[in-house]
Amino acid sequence: MHRGTSYGGWTGGAALDGVRPDDVIGYRFDTGISLDDHVGIVVTVNGGTISTIEGNYSNGVRHNTVARGNAEISGYARAQGR
Repeated sequence: MHRGTSYGGWTGGAALDGVRPDDVIGYRFDTGISLDDHVGIVVTVNGGTISTIEGNYSNGVRHNTVARGNAEISGYARAQGR
C-alpha cells in the first residue's frame, strides 16, 4: 500500500490521526510481509470508529466499521490534492 507516498500522502499507524472520508485505509492481516493485504475506502469518521466500504469481503462489497488502533490497520493514504 505504500504507493501512497508516491501518488499522494501516506500516514502510517493504526491510530488514523487525521483520517477523513475518501481516504483509503490499508490492512495488513499477514504480519510476515511488508505489503498490505486489503484496503477500505473511508465513508465516515465518528470519534473512535471509522466506517468503510470494502470490496472482496467474503466475495462481496460491504460496509465495515473499524476501531482506531486496530492492530491490523497499517495506516491510510490520501489522494494528491485532497
